[in-house]
Amino acid sequence: MGFEIDTAELSGLVVEAGFYGMYVTLFIVSAYVFAERQSLKVATLNLPMTITAVAMILLATAQLAVDTANVFVAFLHNDRAARIAFLADVSTKLFSAKHCILITQLLIGDSFVSYRCWIVWGRRLWIVILPIMLSLGSAISGTYVMWVFAHHPSTTVKQQKSWVAAIFTLSLCANAVATSLLAFRIWQVDRRNRIILGGSTSTLMPIVKILIESGAINAAYLFVYNVTLLSGSQALEFMAQVATPISGIIFSIVIIRVGLNTKGELDWTVDHRSTMKFANGPKAKKEMITDPTITTMRTTVHEIAMGASYGTGTGIGADLEMGSARTNETNSLKGQAI
Repeated sequence: MGFEIDTAELSGLVVEAGFYGMYVTLFIVSAYVFAERQSLKVATLNLPMTITAVAMILLATAQLAVDTANVFVAFLHNDRAARIAFLADVSTKLFSAKHCILITQLLIGDSFVSYRCWIVWGRRLWIVILPIMLSLGSAISGTYVMWVFAHHPSTTVKQQKSWVAAIFTLSLCANAVATSLLAFRIWQVDRRNRIILGGSTSTLMPIVKILIESGAINAAYLFVYNVTLLSGSQALEFMAQVATPISGIIFSIVIIRVGLNTKGELDWTVDHRSTMKFANGPKAKKEMITDPTITTMRTTVHEIAMGASYGTGTGIGADLEMGSARTNETNSLKGQAI
């Protein structure tokens, strides 16, 4: 016997409620951790991260409410055949609401990952052009699909599966590109910093590990969603229901892991407005002290306090956000700029 849509919706609601409870708990813990760090003057309020965190919890709450209403209406007022027909009807307001919330969550997660990447790369716009275009493509695909569902009630999800797959595939690519660029930049800075300053211990590689782990979770979910969609299984609705809380869980876990790190994981960004010239050769260290044409690079050490991507994808990737400046250090570097 096949996996009918009413079974998928009901089981999805149960699992979603469990994930939502986990998300609320992690959200409270992450807020507490950040508030404690702020009270100790270790971090200050970061507006983009705060807006993203609040938007995610509100969307997850709205998703649970809509999914609950959808299941209650279907099960309380219809027999089995009518119930299945109601849940498969793409023109209902509840269907539109739940999927609009999901698409919005994806867009928020993608945007925040791109924002993080833009910050870490010294606010270079060209770096994030590709992930931004991929996110816009995902948003356009989602808008088109919802328009078709609203104006053509006879259309089914299976008939539009190419466009639906485009939503999640483009979101997956946007998260993968932005996360890869972000992880590469942190690794690059860490490597050059250790070479130039002669350090042997990495303080930034734990950040790369957190990014990769959260991004992998997000990518795994989006991959499974696409496989479910292309297979034509009714489990698609189950996957859609759990997407929003999973995105928030990834976001909150990253904030907590970074916030509780006793080593104070750091990230470096470069002020590209400064004019820099570096000495080369075996006498570089001495020349940097005596040569007036050699300037020092001023770098601002930022605390990483990021939440996820949507991930998540879902976030809904996802991951790290640049916090307020913790300390300012002037470093004499030899060789090349970070």
